[in-house]
Amino acid sequence: MLQLKFFHDPWVKLVQSPAGSRTGSDVTEQGGDSDTVARSAIQALKQGLREFAEVLWRFAEVHLPKLVLFILIITAASHVCVLNLVLVVFVSLAVCLPALSAAISLLLTVYLALSAVTRVVYLIHFQNVNDTQLIDFGQDTCPEIRVNGTLVPLAEWLGFGNTDSVFEHDFVGLIIVLVTIAIRLAVYYRQKFMRKLRGLPTPPSDLIFPDHEAKDFDRSLRDCLKYFLNYGFYKFGIEVSMIMMAIVAWTRMDLVGCLVIFWLFLVALLPRRLCRTIWPILLLYLAITLPLQYAMWIGLPEELCIAYPWSSWLVPDPNAETTILGDNLLRFLDLSNYRQAPEHSIRFLVVDFLLLLAVGAQERVFRQERTSHPAGDNYTIYTDGNYALRRNNPTYDFIAEQKSFVDYFKLVIFNYGHWITLVMVLVAGLGGTSLFALGYLVLAFWMLWQGNNLYTMRNYNKTLARWNFLLFYTIFAMLCKVSLQVVGCVFLSPLVSSPGCVVRQLFSIVCVDQASCDGLVALPATKDAVFSCAVEARETRIGFDTIALSFIIFQLRVLHSWYFQHCMIDFRCEIVQSHRGALLINQLIEKEMKEQDLQQKAKVEDITKRTAAIRRQYEEQQHLGSEKPFIPQTYGQAKRGGDYYMFNYEPDTDELVAPVESFVPEVTPGAGDFDKLDPAQLLHTAMAKDMDLVGTLNAVETAEKIKDEEQRMIEAVREAEVRRASDVDDGEVNVEPEADKVSSILRFLGKISRSVIEWTAAFLNRRSREHRYVAYVLNKEKVRLVQEMREELYNETLPLSVIRDDWESRSLHLVNSESDVERLEEEATSRWEQRNIFAKLVTAIGNCIAAHTDLISFFLACIAHARCSGLITLPLPLLVFFWGSLASPRPSKTFWIAMITYTEFEIIVKFIFQFGFFPWNGTSAALASTRNNYRIQDIFGVQKMNYFAFWDVALLIALFFHRYMLRRLGLWKDANRMDTFVENDTIQLETENAVAVDNNDAVAITSDMPTQQRGALSSFVYKLLHPKFHYIRDLYPLMFFLDVFCFFIVIFGFSSFGDGGSGDVLSDISSNRVPLTFVIMLIIITLMIVVDRGLYLRKAATCKLIYQLLTVVFLHIWIFFALPAVTKTAAMNNKVAQFLYIVKCVYFLISAWQIRNGYPRLCIGNLLTHSYGIMNMVLFKVFMLVPFLFELRTAIDWTWTDTSMPILDFFSMENFYSTIYNLKCSRMFEQRFPAPRGVPKATMVKYAVGVPLILAIVLIIWFPLLAFALLNRIGTVLPPEKVQLSISLEGYPAIFTMEAQGMEIQQLTPSLRQNLIGSISKSYDNVPDATASDLDQVQSQIRQAVSYIDDFQYSDIYQVKFRPVSEVFWTISSDSFQALAYQLNNKTGEASLRLNVDLAVQRKRDGTKEPVVHTTMFSMYLWPNSTEWRDLEKALKVAQGGKSDPVTIPHILPFFLNVPNEAQVKSADAVQQVNMIKTPANQTFSNFKLTLQKQDDEEATMVWGLQSELGKGLTFVNNVFPPEAATYISRSVNYVKVVMFVDRVFPAFLLRYAQGGIVAMYIALVLLVGRVIRGLVANQPLDVIINEIPNPDHLLKICLDIYLVREAHDFVLEQDLYSKLIFLFRSPATLIKWTRVKPKAD
Repeated sequence: MLQLKFFHDPWVKLVQSPAGSRTGSDVTEQGGDSDTVARSAIQALKQGLREFAEVLWRFAEVHLPKLVLFILIITAASHVCVLNLVLVVFVSLAVCLPALSAAISLLLTVYLALSAVTRVVYLIHFQNVNDTQLIDFGQDTCPEIRVNGTLVPLAEWLGFGNTDSVFEHDFVGLIIVLVTIAIRLAVYYRQKFMRKLRGLPTPPSDLIFPDHEAKDFDRSLRDCLKYFLNYGFYKFGIEVSMIMMAIVAWTRMDLVGCLVIFWLFLVALLPRRLCRTIWPILLLYLAITLPLQYAMWIGLPEELCIAYPWSSWLVPDPNAETTILGDNLLRFLDLSNYRQAPEHSIRFLVVDFLLLLAVGAQERVFRQERTSHPAGDNYTIYTDGNYALRRNNPTYDFIAEQKSFVDYFKLVIFNYGHWITLVMVLVAGLGGTSLFALGYLVLAFWMLWQGNNLYTMRNYNKTLARWNFLLFYTIFAMLCKVSLQVVGCVFLSPLVSSPGCVVRQLFSIVCVDQASCDGLVALPATKDAVFSCAVEARETRIGFDTIALSFIIFQLRVLHSWYFQHCMIDFRCEIVQSHRGALLINQLIEKEMKEQDLQQKAKVEDITKRTAAIRRQYEEQQHLGSEKPFIPQTYGQAKRGGDYYMFNYEPDTDELVAPVESFVPEVTPGAGDFDKLDPAQLLHTAMAKDMDLVGTLNAVETAEKIKDEEQRMIEAVREAEVRRASDVDDGEVNVEPEADKVSSILRFLGKISRSVIEWTAAFLNRRSREHRYVAYVLNKEKVRLVQEMREELYNETLPLSVIRDDWESRSLHLVNSESDVERLEEEATSRWEQRNIFAKLVTAIGNCIAAHTDLISFFLACIAHARCSGLITLPLPLLVFFWGSLASPRPSKTFWIAMITYTEFEIIVKFIFQFGFFPWNGTSAALASTRNNYRIQDIFGVQKMNYFAFWDVALLIALFFHRYMLRRLGLWKDANRMDTFVENDTIQLETENAVAVDNNDAVAITSDMPTQQRGALSSFVYKLLHPKFHYIRDLYPLMFFLDVFCFFIVIFGFSSFGDGGSGDVLSDISSNRVPLTFVIMLIIITLMIVVDRGLYLRKAATCKLIYQLLTVVFLHIWIFFALPAVTKTAAMNNKVAQFLYIVKCVYFLISAWQIRNGYPRLCIGNLLTHSYGIMNMVLFKVFMLVPFLFELRTAIDWTWTDTSMPILDFFSMENFYSTIYNLKCSRMFEQRFPAPRGVPKATMVKYAVGVPLILAIVLIIWFPLLAFALLNRIGTVLPPEKVQLSISLEGYPAIFTMEAQGMEIQQLTPSLRQNLIGSISKSYDNVPDATASDLDQVQSQIRQAVSYIDDFQYSDIYQVKFRPVSEVFWTISSDSFQALAYQLNNKTGEASLRLNVDLAVQRKRDGTKEPVVHTTMFSMYLWPNSTEWRDLEKALKVAQGGKSDPVTIPHILPFFLNVPNEAQVKSADAVQQVNMIKTPANQTFSNFKLTLQKQDDEEATMVWGLQSELGKGLTFVNNVFPPEAATYISRSVNYVKVVMFVDRVFPAFLLRYAQGGIVAMYIALVLLVGRVIRGLVANQPLDVIINEIPNPDHLLKICLDIYLVREAHDFVLEQDLYSKLIFLFRSPATLIKWTRVKPKAD
């Protein structure tokens, strides 16, 4: 009934025929409304989900049987017993006999059911029955059974254990297995039924996608995924099996692991055909071993007391504590043992099962393997033993052309798999410190050194032999590590001595089993060996070996494949083209030098000709008239000699030409261009359309079809105008559904993400343009080489040098002249725009990395030395800075060989010194030398540490990758050749160091001496300073920014560079204490910046070289040798100094590039003005706002620049340029983010800009009042540290002094604060004899009091208790005492005596050492004949040893006090006078009672006591703060209490403005900010003349022309252009004419 009621209809729908259901196309065809696209998308999504569901059904059908077996193994491993042994046997049978799977499944189901029923019956009837004990354990009949004196009952051994829940033990596993079997059957019948309904044949049992064609696997990533899901194990099953063998050995590390490694060695040694023969034996071995080892874990019933034959091994006396070694041995041998239960059962059993499953699956693969299989056979292509290149390769050349994304994965696997595998071998070598790891390093270095030469088919069998040797060595190392576990866990005692410790550390002999290791620690004989000779367990594990083995196995498979044949042909072509790359780069550099030189010369000539023509025309006009032409004779006359004749031509003929970023041909059209809207423009467009995302996307799609950037943005925002107009005409607003809103938001975010990725890809492509050109030409020539010389390339017996000579003689190069370069650029075609955006990004990143592998290597060399900070790595940066970075035109092969060789050497040396047997590597030695900053191992950089060679290995990998790229680009050999184009009519460049040689002379000038006649060093320096080929780049801005960055590193990290001060420079400056060392460092860095700019302006390459070398030497000596003595910190531990070193190394690399290529001819005076973006404008404005920075830079420029201008005019010129540059940036911003004409600002823009501005202005206006009002909520809590109370008579010493601190100053609790508020509120009912108006007044006072308390948190209210006896004696001289007594006795006069009560509250201020002290004083005059006067007079007459009567001082001190943030302490009147009606304020003050006690001693010392009484109207205080007796003295006296409301203080950044109160803050802050804002928004009317110039290009060009002619040393023209600029600003009409916007031509 449940089936019919609830599940029948879904089942029918699930299994109904697809033909009876409506397809997505039918639904789509029926829709003719506007929602058709959305419906189609929904239908496509539903169809995709249905297809994915079908894939899941098929996946379950194929792999659910394996899941059943896995659950059985987990169940058996979780509870080791006899009943579960049968499950393990079933698993072995199922894997070995797949043909009997149906029968095994039936038997298994029956067994599981019977097992579950039997266990339940036992639990019901027999769990309370006592087990039969077959022996008397109290006797010594079974001495080996000593597990806490208890036996494992026979029922538990069988699997019938007592349990409190049915879900314990195996019940959950059994239920899951049964459910999984039921699901498997349901899936099977469902799939069978669906295939019958659809008329589909039964597919093969192991294919997920039966319709997929194996030959189409590389058509797309989706096809590749289907292929590997279908045939992944078929193609790589034996490799997976070998990896699983290694994983089993890694997991177990026992005898079974050793046996598995033997099998691994056998499989690796035999060819595939022989492996097919022995594979059933391996399967049978594993199938027997799995249940056998499980039986060993079960063991024999302990109640039978049957001794194992191996129980007495290494156990001379079972009753003594000498069974540890025997137990360790049995654990290694994996034999049963009564003394210890089996451990790691789940982990061991799972990996053994996975190995059995893989081997069983591979056995089926062997039976299926044949040539006619859809996936082909898996045999090597060299089956006949002939290791030669095959001409009949059935696969296409994926290196020459990448047809799909799969081909990129092929490139990574087949082209770079060699490097990746050897990197993993290096990782295996660095994963531990032993001779085995050292072997990995040596083999990896050996193979890496060979590189791609291994695969050029010269003795290819030797190459395979090397890889096989590496494979066998890996297996041998794994076998040794696992086998040595028996030594480390059992036979460790012979290695206790010092020589034995060395052997242990050399071979990493340590027990990895924790239980065995704990047993060794308990033995006296091996305890010292475990602790004194420390060997880490991770060093002997074979995890890294397993990873390396995995890569080696697959790399061997790669080497035997058809695809690798294409790679070998490519490697052979690279050797043939080994000289070609240097020639192509020389051609590019020469072409770029010539074009840049011609462009710059054309500019100078154009300026000169135009100026001369204008001057000549002016003179002719003056001669025709009566006036004599004015010819300036002095600088002043020339400066003011500008006139209208200078502008007697159309300004459009004098346009600002944008500099060409690069003259290198673009061989990937569109790769470096970004002709779309960038993310900022997309956001601007969306805001202009009031966040109408659908309209934005439509407008962007239309606008991006326009090539012109300005028109593109205008078109993008113009759509907003049309849209608003149509909305107004229609008179209605379309409300977008929520689903469409979400869709539009996702589409817009996707558009922004795509824009970011494409912009990044274009930016990176511009950085790799030269690399891509060389690679493109070489690939084209490589294709031509393969086509024209195919027979020679496939003839592996022919030397490659012969092929190279033949290729050169045939002149098959594609580029021999400049016309060839232009022709290639025109012929270049690319499918760049059709590529996936992620493919674009990955390609761009790869090209950018490949183009800068030399810089990456240099950078990693610097990091490696910074992290090591020792002499052993010091040659690396020195090689970089003294050789590699200065080599012209590029480092030679010798340099890279030296770098690689030394890096390998220092890695080996570091590795050797990681062994623990060196004395300084011991723990005690390390602790003893902790404070020594000059330890010998630190100086040399061979200290023992984790990841000791991480950066060295990264550097080595980068070096080998760079060598590979050099070989691929033809730059490895003859990198310094100077050949260029073949044509004879090449224009020779006129460089500054060019030497004119007469063709008729036979003797050359000395400076042009051939390289062969120079020494090595002289030739190196000559090439560096007189390069034939060099780029023309201005890198000084980067060097300047790096120097400034170092400036900030020193400022904020000074504590890492020197001593003095507090370590925090900002705190030292704020406290007017600055360390001298800090100032000296800042001055030195500033002078270095000045010197560097001076060298830049003078273009002094030789001086720059000397300066660079001296700076490099000084930096290394200072940071790594001198600085540790100053900071008392080793260089390797000084992270800030290392960071500064790395930044300076980047500076040195850029500086070396500038030295190598020379300075540009035109050095623009400004650093930030190379482009006109918004970021440049902001940074330039910040630069101008920094005091003295503009003046300093201009003074430096005038000092070291050849100019005819005086310094003041030079300043004026720079000021002109800065103003014009800001105008240009503003116009560029308006062009990039235009506002449509005639369209009101969007609501989004108004609220995004206007509302924050309004709120900011309102906040600034009322900020002082708000700050003081919220002081006790936003301020900093400064609790009182110390409160001092002092009572004195005017003119006499204090009679009472007491200081409260520590526990005597108590913060109020929240409950106590609430009780105070409640008591004040209830005091309304206790006002006696009050009228109605009086009660209203009291009610108002109560409200004020409660409001006052609410302004304070409980943490701001403190109860202060003073002890009742003065802490000091009354130290008054006898003369003063007699004078006081006389004054009190003289009652006839009118002179009064003032009594002062002084209170001082001390608080500690954050960030400073000076505490804040708040004081106050309350006074009272004592008049003659008053009660106080008489009582005081009487008190002074107290007898020795006696105590006077109390002297009452009425209303002297408030009980509630307020401690303000900056002023004096005052009474908290709001609380103090809460119940007072028509009463003076001081009536509520507390009364003091003073008593004088004279001690009974020789000196008759006197001390005053104090008690207090609450004032009038404060009776409610006793309810909250009751009197508290001073229990530390015998007399019945109470503490003197006051309650303080402590105001918080302003934060440090506001404190200086708040010290003078609200008025001072208004004057200091609000008025200042107001003037700044007024200056920003309110300009002078005359400023419009300059600020609103529509087109500043012509003005900017005049400035740039002045810089250009100044560099050309045409100072007359410099003065004329400057006078032209001055006259232009003096003549408004001319300025308007020359700054009009020119309409763009269509």
